[in-house]
Amino acid sequence: MFRDARLAAIADARRRADDYAAAFGTTLADLVEVSDTNAGFGAVREMRAFAMAKGADDASFEFEPAVQTVSGQVTVRFSLKTVSL
Repeated sequence: MFRDARLAAIADARRRADDYAAAFGTTLADLVEVSDTNAGFGAVREMRAFAMAKGADDASFEFEPAVQTVSGQVTVRFSLKTVSL
């Protein structure tokens, strides 16, 4: 699910970069950089540890999966094609 969120964030960044390039009357040239702004996902491990500890003490622990929201945020940089006059 984290991969899907990252891929969706990158696709959105590409669409937005295309829009900015069009506003300047040019197109995208090369991909310069892609970076994950939150690559750790530490909160997931913390929540899992908490749930496991809670389940050990609570006989009524729910084993049904809960709905979770996953998001991805990336920084993507492109160069623009030079416009010849």
